[in-house]
Amino acid sequence: MPSARLTDRAVLAVSGPDAAALLQGLVTSSLTRVTAATPVYAALLTPQGKVQADFVLFSDGAGGFLVDVAAAGADDLLKRLKLYRLRAAVALDPRPDLHVFASWETGAPAHPGDAAPDTPPLDPRLPALGRRWIAAAAGTDADLAAYTQHRLALGVPDTADVLGEFLLDANFEELNGVDFKKGCFVGQEVTARMKHKAQPRRRIVPLTVEGDVRRGARLTDANGLEIGEVTSSAGGNALASIRLDRLREAGMLIAGDKPAALRPAAYALPI
Repeated sequence: MPSARLTDRAVLAVSGPDAAALLQGLVTSSLTRVTAATPVYAALLTPQGKVQADFVLFSDGAGGFLVDVAAAGADDLLKRLKLYRLRAAVALDPRPDLHVFASWETGAPAHPGDAAPDTPPLDPRLPALGRRWIAAAAGTDADLAAYTQHRLALGVPDTADVLGEFLLDANFEELNGVDFKKGCFVGQEVTARMKHKAQPRRRIVPLTVEGDVRRGARLTDANGLEIGEVTSSAGGNALASIRLDRLREAGMLIAGDKPAALRPAAYALPI
Protein backbone atom coordinates (compact mmCIF):
# COMPACT_ATOMS: atom_id res chain seq x y z
CA MET A 1 0.00 0.00 0.00
CA PRO A 2 1.76 3.23 -1.12
CA SER A 3 1.73 6.22 1.22
CA ALA A 4 2.65 9.86 0.76
CA ARG A 5 3.09 13.02 2.74
CA LEU A 6 0.75 15.56 1.16
CA THR A 7 3.16 18.47 0.94
CA ASP A 8 0.48 20.83 -0.41
CA ARG A 9 -1.47 20.60 2.87
CA ALA A 10 -1.02 22.35 6.22
CA VAL A 11 -2.44 21.79 9.69
CA LEU A 12 -4.24 24.27 11.96
CA ALA A 13 -5.33 23.65 15.55
CA VAL A 14 -8.70 24.82 16.90
CA SER A 15 -8.88 24.27 20.63
CA GLY A 16 -10.50 25.59 23.80
CA PRO A 17 -13.89 25.22 25.53
CA ASP A 18 -15.82 26.85 22.66
CA ALA A 19 -13.99 25.19 19.75
CA ALA A 20 -16.79 22.79 18.81
CA ALA A 21 -19.51 25.43 19.16
CA LEU A 22 -17.61 27.91 16.99
CA LEU A 23 -17.00 25.48 14.14
CA GLN A 24 -20.48 23.94 14.39
CA GLY A 25 -22.05 27.29 13.56
CA LEU A 26 -19.73 28.00 10.64
CA VAL A 27 -18.90 24.92 8.59
CA THR A 28 -21.02 22.73 6.34
CA SER A 29 -20.65 19.41 8.21
CA SER A 30 -21.63 18.47 11.74
CA LEU A 31 -18.86 18.41 14.32
CA THR A 32 -20.84 15.85 16.35
CA ARG A 33 -19.66 13.22 13.85
CA VAL A 34 -15.95 13.80 14.53
CA THR A 35 -14.30 11.09 16.61
CA ALA A 36 -10.77 9.73 16.93
CA ALA A 37 -11.64 7.23 14.20
CA THR A 38 -13.87 9.47 12.05
CA PRO A 39 -12.79 12.78 10.53
CA VAL A 40 -15.27 14.84 8.49
CA TYR A 41 -14.99 16.76 5.25
CA ALA A 42 -16.39 20.30 5.34
CA ALA A 43 -16.16 23.79 3.91
CA LEU A 44 -16.41 27.40 4.97
CA LEU A 45 -18.62 29.32 2.55
CA THR A 46 -19.23 32.94 1.69
CA PRO A 47 -22.69 34.25 2.64
CA GLN A 48 -23.50 33.77 -1.07
CA GLY A 49 -22.85 30.03 -0.74
CA LYS A 50 -19.51 29.78 -2.55
CA VAL A 51 -16.54 27.79 -1.23
CA GLN A 52 -13.89 29.91 0.55
CA ALA A 53 -12.00 26.94 1.98
CA ASP A 54 -12.44 23.19 2.17
CA PHE A 55 -10.78 20.97 4.76
CA VAL A 56 -10.82 17.73 6.69
CA LEU A 57 -11.47 18.05 10.43
CA PHE A 58 -9.80 15.57 12.80
CA SER A 59 -10.23 15.21 16.55
CA ASP A 60 -7.15 16.31 18.51
CA GLY A 61 -8.06 13.86 21.29
CA ALA A 62 -8.64 16.63 23.83
CA GLY A 63 -11.93 18.18 22.74
CA GLY A 64 -10.43 20.31 19.99
CA PHE A 65 -9.76 19.82 16.28
CA LEU A 66 -6.93 19.60 13.78
CA VAL A 67 -7.73 21.15 10.41
CA ASP A 68 -6.19 19.58 7.30
CA VAL A 69 -6.30 22.45 4.79
CA ALA A 70 -4.56 23.48 1.58
CA ALA A 71 -1.24 25.08 2.53
CA ALA A 72 -1.84 27.96 0.11
CA GLY A 73 -5.06 28.87 1.92
CA ALA A 74 -4.09 28.13 5.52
CA ASP A 75 -3.26 31.71 6.52
CA ASP A 76 -6.47 33.02 4.96
CA LEU A 77 -8.59 30.42 6.75
CA LEU A 78 -6.89 31.24 10.05
CA LYS A 79 -7.69 34.95 9.58
CA ARG A 80 -11.33 34.21 8.75
CA LEU A 81 -11.78 31.97 11.78
CA LYS A 82 -10.27 34.68 13.99
CA LEU A 83 -12.82 37.16 12.63
CA TYR A 84 -15.67 34.80 13.53
CA ARG A 85 -14.20 33.96 16.94
CA LEU A 86 -15.14 37.30 18.59
CA ARG A 87 -14.99 36.61 22.36
CA ALA A 88 -15.35 32.84 22.18
CA ALA A 89 -12.87 30.83 24.27
CA VAL A 90 -11.06 29.39 21.25
CA ALA A 91 -7.36 29.21 20.41
CA LEU A 92 -6.45 29.19 16.71
CA ASP A 93 -2.89 28.20 15.89
CA PRO A 94 -0.83 26.94 12.93
CA ARG A 95 0.86 23.59 13.57
CA PRO A 96 3.94 23.45 11.33
CA ASP A 97 5.19 20.49 13.36
CA LEU A 98 2.35 18.34 11.99
CA HIS A 99 1.78 17.05 8.46
CA VAL A 100 -0.94 15.35 6.44
CA PHE A 101 -0.41 11.82 5.12
CA ALA A 102 -2.40 9.46 2.91
CA SER A 103 -2.14 5.79 1.95
CA TRP A 104 -4.17 3.97 -0.65
CA GLU A 105 -4.82 0.56 -2.14
CA THR A 106 -3.61 -0.25 -5.62
CA GLY A 107 -6.22 -3.01 -5.98
CA ALA A 108 -9.54 -3.33 -4.17
CA PRO A 109 -10.71 -0.13 -2.42
CA ALA A 110 -10.50 0.16 1.33
CA HIS A 111 -13.57 -0.60 3.43
CA PRO A 112 -14.36 0.67 6.94
CA GLY A 113 -14.63 -2.88 8.27
CA ASP A 114 -11.07 -3.70 7.17
CA ALA A 115 -9.42 -1.39 9.70
CA ALA A 116 -7.47 -2.62 12.71
CA PRO A 117 -7.94 -0.58 15.91
CA ASP A 118 -4.77 1.44 15.34
CA THR A 119 -5.27 1.90 11.57
CA PRO A 120 -5.60 5.50 10.35
CA PRO A 121 -9.15 6.54 9.39
CA LEU A 122 -10.51 6.42 5.89
CA ASP A 123 -10.76 9.64 3.93
CA PRO A 124 -14.27 10.93 4.75
CA ARG A 125 -14.94 11.94 1.15
CA LEU A 126 -14.66 8.48 -0.38
CA PRO A 127 -13.35 5.18 1.08
CA ALA A 128 -11.61 4.35 -2.20
CA LEU A 129 -9.31 7.35 -1.67
CA GLY A 130 -7.69 5.35 1.13
CA ARG A 131 -6.60 6.42 4.60
CA ARG A 132 -5.71 9.90 5.75
CA TRP A 133 -4.10 11.09 8.96
CA ILE A 134 -2.11 13.84 10.66
CA ALA A 135 1.25 13.15 12.31
CA ALA A 136 4.78 14.43 12.75
CA ALA A 137 7.04 13.92 9.73
CA ALA A 138 7.75 10.31 8.81
CA GLY A 139 9.10 8.41 5.83
CA THR A 140 6.80 7.50 2.92
CA ASP A 141 7.28 5.54 -0.28
CA ALA A 142 5.35 7.72 -2.73
CA ASP A 143 5.15 11.42 -3.52
CA LEU A 144 2.34 13.94 -3.89
CA ALA A 145 2.15 13.37 -7.66
CA ALA A 146 1.35 9.69 -7.14
CA TYR A 147 -1.48 10.55 -4.76
CA THR A 148 -2.81 13.20 -7.16
CA GLN A 149 -2.95 10.63 -9.95
CA HIS A 150 -4.86 8.28 -7.64
CA ARG A 151 -7.34 11.00 -6.63
CA LEU A 152 -7.97 12.20 -10.18
CA ALA A 153 -8.49 8.62 -11.35
CA LEU A 154 -11.38 8.43 -8.88
CA GLY A 155 -12.79 11.78 -10.02
CA VAL A 156 -12.46 13.46 -6.61
CA PRO A 157 -11.86 17.23 -6.67
CA ASP A 158 -9.43 18.99 -4.34
CA THR A 159 -9.19 22.57 -3.10
CA ALA A 160 -7.99 24.05 -6.39
CA ASP A 161 -11.05 22.58 -8.11
CA VAL A 162 -13.70 23.77 -5.65
CA LEU A 163 -12.68 27.30 -4.59
CA GLY A 164 -15.22 29.85 -5.76
CA GLU A 165 -17.77 27.21 -6.74
CA PHE A 166 -21.21 26.87 -5.21
CA LEU A 167 -21.08 24.06 -2.66
CA LEU A 168 -23.34 21.59 -4.45
CA ASP A 169 -21.82 22.33 -7.87
CA ALA A 170 -18.50 21.16 -6.37
CA ASN A 171 -19.90 17.69 -5.46
CA PHE A 172 -19.88 18.26 -1.69
CA GLU A 173 -23.14 16.39 -1.17
CA GLU A 174 -21.85 13.33 -3.03
CA LEU A 175 -18.55 13.50 -1.11
CA ASN A 176 -20.07 13.79 2.39
CA GLY A 177 -19.11 17.45 2.77
CA VAL A 178 -22.47 18.91 3.81
CA ASP A 179 -25.07 17.99 6.43
CA PHE A 180 -28.49 19.54 5.86
CA LYS A 181 -29.71 18.39 9.29
CA LYS A 182 -26.98 20.02 11.40
CA GLY A 183 -28.49 23.49 11.71
CA CYS A 184 -27.05 26.79 10.56
CA PHE A 185 -23.81 27.35 8.70
CA VAL A 186 -22.51 30.29 6.68
CA GLY A 187 -24.14 30.25 3.23
CA GLN A 188 -26.81 27.75 4.28
CA GLU A 189 -29.79 29.60 2.77
CA VAL A 190 -28.32 29.71 -0.73
CA THR A 191 -27.17 26.09 -0.46
CA ALA A 192 -30.61 24.92 0.69
CA ARG A 193 -32.29 26.70 -2.22
CA MET A 194 -29.94 25.01 -4.68
CA LYS A 195 -30.61 21.66 -3.02
CA HIS A 196 -34.31 21.94 -3.81
CA LYS A 197 -33.93 23.06 -7.42
CA ALA A 198 -35.44 20.65 -9.96
CA GLN A 199 -32.17 20.09 -11.80
CA PRO A 200 -28.51 20.81 -10.92
CA ARG A 201 -26.95 23.30 -13.33
CA ARG A 202 -23.23 22.57 -12.95
CA ARG A 203 -20.96 19.84 -11.61
CA ILE A 204 -17.27 18.99 -11.45
CA VAL A 205 -16.84 15.88 -13.61
CA PRO A 206 -13.90 13.59 -14.49
CA LEU A 207 -12.47 13.43 -17.98
CA THR A 208 -9.91 11.45 -19.90
CA VAL A 209 -7.71 13.80 -21.96
CA GLU A 210 -5.34 12.87 -24.76
CA GLY A 211 -2.30 14.83 -23.59
CA ASP A 212 -1.47 17.54 -21.09
CA VAL A 213 -3.96 20.33 -20.59
CA ARG A 214 -3.59 23.40 -18.40
CA ARG A 215 -5.87 24.43 -15.57
CA GLY A 216 -8.45 26.93 -16.87
CA ALA A 217 -8.48 25.51 -20.41
CA ARG A 218 -11.86 25.80 -22.13
CA LEU A 219 -13.91 22.63 -22.52
CA THR A 220 -15.92 22.77 -25.75
CA ASP A 221 -17.93 20.52 -28.01
CA ALA A 222 -17.02 19.80 -31.63
CA ASN A 223 -18.80 22.99 -32.74
CA GLY A 224 -16.80 25.19 -30.37
CA LEU A 225 -19.63 25.76 -27.88
CA GLU A 226 -18.13 26.24 -24.44
CA ILE A 227 -19.35 23.68 -21.91
CA GLY A 228 -17.02 24.47 -19.01
CA GLU A 229 -13.37 24.66 -18.04
CA VAL A 230 -10.66 22.33 -16.80
CA THR A 231 -9.94 22.70 -13.08
CA SER A 232 -7.02 20.23 -12.81
CA SER A 233 -5.20 17.66 -14.91
CA ALA A 234 -2.45 15.05 -14.55
CA GLY A 235 -1.43 11.92 -16.42
CA GLY A 236 -4.35 11.87 -18.84
CA ASN A 237 -6.98 12.35 -16.14
CA ALA A 238 -8.66 15.70 -15.61
CA LEU A 239 -11.51 17.37 -13.78
CA ALA A 240 -13.72 20.05 -15.30
CA SER A 241 -16.47 22.31 -14.02
CA ILE A 242 -19.19 21.91 -16.63
CA ARG A 243 -22.71 23.02 -17.50
CA LEU A 244 -24.84 19.89 -17.42
CA ASP A 245 -27.40 21.12 -19.94
CA ARG A 246 -24.71 21.68 -22.56
CA LEU A 247 -22.94 18.44 -21.71
CA ARG A 248 -26.08 16.42 -22.39
CA GLU A 249 -26.26 17.87 -25.90
CA ALA A 250 -22.55 17.60 -26.68
CA GLY A 251 -20.89 14.90 -28.71
CA MET A 252 -17.11 15.02 -28.94
CA LEU A 253 -15.38 17.05 -26.22
CA ILE A 254 -12.22 19.15 -26.57
CA ALA A 255 -10.20 20.34 -23.57
CA GLY A 256 -8.04 23.24 -24.75
CA ASP A 257 -6.95 21.74 -28.05
CA LYS A 258 -6.87 18.09 -26.88
CA PRO A 259 -9.57 15.45 -27.46
CA ALA A 260 -11.35 14.55 -24.23
CA ALA A 261 -14.05 12.19 -23.07
CA LEU A 262 -16.34 12.06 -20.08
CA ARG A 263 -15.66 9.12 -17.76
CA PRO A 264 -17.45 7.84 -14.67
CA ALA A 265 -16.45 8.95 -11.19
CA ALA A 266 -16.07 6.48 -8.35
CA TYR A 267 -19.22 7.93 -6.79
CA ALA A 268 -22.65 8.82 -8.15
CA LEU A 269 -23.05 12.13 -9.98
CA PRO A 270 -26.31 13.52 -11.44
CA ILE A 271 -25.13 13.54 -15.07
